[in-house]
Amino acid sequence: MEIREKIMIAAQDIFGRMGFKQTTMDEVARAAGVSKKTLYEQFSSKRELIFDLVEYYMGMVLKQCEEIVATTSNPIETILKIDHMITKSHQNVNPMALMELQRFFPESFNLFRTNLMKNDVVLMKENIEKGIKEGYYRKSINPEIIAKMRIENAMMVVCNNLMVTDRIDHLSLKKELMEHFMYGIMTPKGVEYYQKHKSQYYK
Repeated sequence: MEIREKIMIAAQDIFGRMGFKQTTMDEVARAAGVSKKTLYEQFSSKRELIFDLVEYYMGMVLKQCEEIVATTSNPIETILKIDHMITKSHQNVNPMALMELQRFFPESFNLFRTNLMKNDVVLMKENIEKGIKEGYYRKSINPEIIAKMRIENAMMVVCNNLMVTDRIDHLSLKKELMEHFMYGIMTPKGVEYYQKHKSQYYK
């Protein structure tokens, strides 16, 4: 494993658990098992590290999503698998971390949001179009509008707004928003499939 990737993996873990604001470069170096000098040879500042980390993380998630799309035939199951994968990856993440990213590192948060709107909207639109064609989603919905709405809906879980506080169980909120979205687009055929299979992903 290259030093840069080793640092990225360690940084993803420590920033996820401890947040972006308080975590120091010294702590990142120790977590990665490298010297501070080596860390700064790869990243000139904490701000640069966080920006590159967001790009690395989003690329990794996109690859996983594309693999699920390529290996799953049913559009509803595709959504369930992707949602499960993302939920699992966020289980050990401090919910305040993304709020800190939004507040203290806006350029990195904007990169995070831009990638969501660019890549995730395309995947969701394709999923909706497939679901309509196969009779799982209603024909009357507009795939592009609904795809964008879903991503904006998902952003409510990570953005600092009235719905999201440290007193709310973020996983429960994420599940409620997901259910609201799915029942809004499915046909009776889709509802039947969803209710039969969702228990595999929502324990």
